[in-house]
Amino acid sequence: MDVSESHVFFYPRLLPLVKLDGGSLPMAVRNSEERLSKGGVYLLETGLYLFLWVGANAQQELLSNIFGTPTFSQIDPNMTSLPELDNPFSQRLREIIDSFRSQRSRYMKLMVVKQEDKAELIFKHFLCEDKSASGGASYVDFLCHMHKEIRQLLS
Repeated sequence: MDVSESHVFFYPRLLPLVKLDGGSLPMAVRNSEERLSKGGVYLLETGLYLFLWVGANAQQELLSNIFGTPTFSQIDPNMTSLPELDNPFSQRLREIIDSFRSQRSRYMKLMVVKQEDKAELIFKHFLCEDKSASGGASYVDFLCHMHKEIRQLLS
C-alpha cells in the first residue's frame, strides 16, 4: 500500500449519507460507533472494502432511493453492487463509490451491512476510535497515552 492507501486503511473514511448535494462529498465523521445513528446510512471506505451500513430505523425514502425497497427487512445483505435506480441520490452514491474505487490500486468490494446483522462485527472492527473487542485502548486513549509519554520525555 502507498501512503494514501495506508492512511485510509488505518483511519477509514466514514461518510453519513443523508444528503448528497452537488459534486462535493458529505463531511466525514469520526470513526466511532457513537457517531452512527439508527436512522442513518453510512459509507465506510477502508482501502480494501467499502461498507454500506444501514441503520434499523433508516428513512423509507432513503432506502427506496438506494435499494429500491422501502423497508429495512427487504434489503439483501449479500448484494455487492447497488441497483441502478433512476433518482439523483442513487446516481450520486454510485458516482462516489466509483470515485473511491478509482483512487485505489485494488478493487474495493461493496458490503451491505444491516444494523445488528452478523456482518456488523466486521464493520465495527474498522471503527478505530472505539475500544477493541479484546479490551485494547480506543484511539483517544492512545493519543492521550502518546501525549503523556512525549511530555515525560521532554521533562
